Amino acid sequence: MVEIARETGEGRRFVRRTLSRFRETGGVEDRPRSGRPPKLRPGTARRLLKKKRTGSSRRLAREISREEGLDVSHQTILRQAKKEKLRYRIRPKKPKLTPEHKESRLHFAQAARQRGFWKRVVASDEKTFSILEDVRGQWCEEGEQPVPRETMKWPGGLKVWGGTSWEGKTHLHFLSKSMKGPDYVDFIKKKAEPDLTRLYPYPTKPPIWLQDREGFHTAKVVQNYLQKSPILPLESWPSRSPDLNWQENVWEMMEQRVRERNPTTIRGLRDILLEAWENIDIRQIRNCVASMPDRLEAVLAARGGHTRY
Repeated sequence: MVEIARETGEGRRFVRRTLSRFRETGGVEDRPRSGRPPKLRPGTARRLLKKKRTGSSRRLAREISREEGLDVSHQTILRQAKKEKLRYRIRPKKPKLTPEHKESRLHFAQAARQRGFWKRVVASDEKTFSILEDVRGQWCEEGEQPVPRETMKWPGGLKVWGGTSWEGKTHLHFLSKSMKGPDYVDFIKKKAEPDLTRLYPYPTKPPIWLQDREGFHTAKVVQNYLQKSPILPLESWPSRSPDLNWQENVWEMMEQRVRERNPTTIRGLRDILLEAWENIDIRQIRNCVASMPDRLEAVLAARGGHTRY
């Protein structure tokens, strides 16, 4: 029995019961059972659920019934998913990546950078915070209807700009919701450039500026100005790569604090944002900066595709 278990990879208990059944019945088929047999066997349920991946239990039930010829209900899907320890989870939003985007991300991740490179980088980004939190789901009792989601076509909010680095953070600046190239050049001159040079006041080692490739960031007037600026833009930054910009993680910290306070006015939102920005600890920022080598390795492992960051 031990040898059979070792060779088949099955447990001893399973082998013992199978041998006992064979001695009694001359076969290894399951004995007749009382009650209706399950429509989905455990292995079948797991295979089908993992194959489908997406969709509600009702949609999965329809697809399985049509494609596999199995008449199952959505309750059956839910029961089997629970037995198989499968959970239906909200899929995180990621930008669409074309083959060209993936190739660009791969080239960026493969570039050799000297030791301590990322400690000279200031990562910046814009973010719009809203006073209205859109919570999509609600736990309900059996037969209870969820409370309607109240929405606004134009919810009040504030657009901000901020940057973080190994040496600290910039000021938090409030922006107009619409900005074009010339407006951004003016912002760089008056706000961004003084902040970045304050963090890295070394003429021989100027700050390296990481920003995404949003429309007004890549405007010709902006690129012309940066060529004469004491700030060094981070070259070859790949499009659609928020997972490589640790400032996105800083915004998540800010968003969490805003939701904890739940502001109801623009002025209240502004005060909370300033307080939350001030309270972000340098250790949290440095943890984000230190994660860059791992982020790049994740891009390489995904062959330029999405990562968990």
